[in-house]
Amino acid sequence: QKREMDASLRAANLTAQALLSEAAVSREALKGKEDDLEASRAEAASVREQLRAYEAQVEKLGSEKSQLSLQLAALLDEKHALIEELSSEKESAANLLDTTEVTRAAGESSSH
Repeated sequence: QKREMDASLRAANLTAQALLSEAAVSREALKGKEDDLEASRAEAASVREQLRAYEAQVEKLGSEKSQLSLQLAALLDEKHALIEELSSEKESAANLLDTTEVTRAAGESSSH
């Protein structure tokens, strides 16, 4: 009966050692998964930070685009005003030229 007990104890001891080894392997696997999870969290935080930086950059570019659109509109207004001014000056010059020609013609005809 003592032999049976010893054999039973040895079998229980071997089973316990196998279970402990299995638990150690499972613990190591869990530790690896925890490390992977921590690395994934750090990567996600980095990506979120990059996204915030990109969003800020997009907002800044949108603001710059608005300012440039306003500047362009002002330049176009100035261009149209200059075109009108030049057109008016051209018309005045043409009128002056016509008047000069009429005056010269009148002067020449009166001297004959």
